[in-house]
Amino acid sequence: LEFRRVLFRSGSMTYYELAERTAQVANADLRTNNIDPRYVYAQWQHETGNFTSRLAVENNNFGGITQKEPNGEENRLPGTDLYFKIFDSPEDYAEYCGHYLAKFADTGIGEATNLDEYLTALYNGHYFTPEDE
Repeated sequence: LEFRRVLFRSGSMTYYELAERTAQVANADLRTNNIDPRYVYAQWQHETGNFTSRLAVENNNFGGITQKEPNGEENRLPGTDLYFKIFDSPEDYAEYCGHYLAKFADTGIGEATNLDEYLTALYNGHYFTPEDE
């Protein structure tokens, strides 16, 4: 895994610092210390094509988080009634994502001690499917 610190064009936090914040929020919600910001960063880096996707740049959404409320056809997840959520800032996304990750407690995300276990917890919670790999 590559863990580069990439700066935002208009912000003071790096992507890695945002991942640290997400991990901090998730760990607080889960009452654990196992969510490693490197796992979060690697996931975001993969999902956004190294932070260059339209979703990352325009929506401040680094993980493809969706919602039911329509917010424009350009944000519609193809083949579904879901729309990619738009966040006001990368910091807002980091906070939201931390709480969102804690929702995977039932699938063991709080007990993950390595990247494989972290991803398995997300997979078992239907965060992604084999078609997404």
